[in-house]
Amino acid sequence: MTAPTQPAANRAPSTGRAVGAATLLAIVVVCLIAATANNFRCETEPRKSALGGDFLQEWIGGRLVARGDAELLYDPATTDQMQHDAALVGFEWPESEYYPMVYPPAWYAAISPLSRIEYTSACYVWLALLATSLPLLAWLMSRGLQLQAGQVVAIVIGLVLFPPAMQSLVMGQKSLLWLGVWVGVFALCRSGREGWAGTLFGFMLMKPILVPVMIGMMIARRRWSFVFAAAGSAATIAAASLLFVPVSSWIDYVGVVAGVGTYHQTAGYSADLAQNLGALLLTATGPHRAVYWGLFAAGAAIVIVLMGRAARIGEPQTDSPQNVPALDDRFWIATVLGTILLSPHYFAYDLTLLGLLPIAIACQGRLGEAMPWIVACFVATAINDSIVQTLGFPPTPVVLLAMLAWYGRPPMTLVAGCPAGR
Repeated sequence: MTAPTQPAANRAPSTGRAVGAATLLAIVVVCLIAATANNFRCETEPRKSALGGDFLQEWIGGRLVARGDAELLYDPATTDQMQHDAALVGFEWPESEYYPMVYPPAWYAAISPLSRIEYTSACYVWLALLATSLPLLAWLMSRGLQLQAGQVVAIVIGLVLFPPAMQSLVMGQKSLLWLGVWVGVFALCRSGREGWAGTLFGFMLMKPILVPVMIGMMIARRRWSFVFAAAGSAATIAAASLLFVPVSSWIDYVGVVAGVGTYHQTAGYSADLAQNLGALLLTATGPHRAVYWGLFAAGAAIVIVLMGRAARIGEPQTDSPQNVPALDDRFWIATVLGTILLSPHYFAYDLTLLGLLPIAIACQGRLGEAMPWIVACFVATAINDSIVQTLGFPPTPVVLLAMLAWYGRPPMTLVAGCPAGR
């Protein structure tokens, strides 16, 4: 069941109210973080952590591109030295801490204009830019998906209260930005513009761990316009970046991507932040790599099967054009959960992507029946640190596996004349 379309005359005021409320909320959030979060408080003493959190390595990368040294983007000696150059970044912090350069050259090229600003000021500009994701999401939900203003405001407030989303902002991460891209893709797919949706999804080249499952699901659904448009968009972005970075930087980046599967073995890996299937299995297997990879292969196979069942891959739907199943909320639930569970590197702040689920479900008019799962995800992320410290494993992947199993469960069979159903 689809939410009724609002008359055109009513949509503009509704959109204005929703975007206005989200903008006000974004301003409040920025002020609170700037005033209270350790990552954004200016300190005269040596800091325990970097000002701006993860933004430091992005600013350093943009700085290298801006000064014509992009070939050094993935040279640890250079980037570590720059991150701890107090004359450059304006503060001192522990030499043992660092932020690895993990994004593609195109991203550092895109952010290089911001790196021309003095670092402390750039941090606050960056925080404000990240917070603009909230009114953008409100506009997409109200204008693009035609949800009512009350629903939009409730979802935005829930998103701000969602621990991963707030953690993302406090750490200078871009999770809300990536959520905005996914919601835009969802809105375009829902309106039948799947080629444009693929073009937008090509920007996820900047966060490649969020790409494979979506592309695989679109291939399984035979959405070729999406797949080819995404590939063309990503290739265009990569080619355009060569105006600012050398080919060698992309070759170096391939090496970074190739090592993501063993990221949990690197120094400084925070197991308490990891939220994927691998993190769950790592707590059970410890350092035994053969056992870990064997269990991961079996677990991944189960997840893929459940994804297919949840999204009804292979099930004919005669009510769809050309017998092609619609990309309903079940498809997006399977895709988001599969992306999180199967990713080789997925931290707590990346769980902000779960924000797409209430949006997709609300568009189908099924938010009430899915509310127990939404609450369970919220609670699991809120108590994650306590559970990891006391029981030794992250609870969120367990909840996500249970949710995927629920949506992927087989249909009930006829028993004693009772009708089948889900």
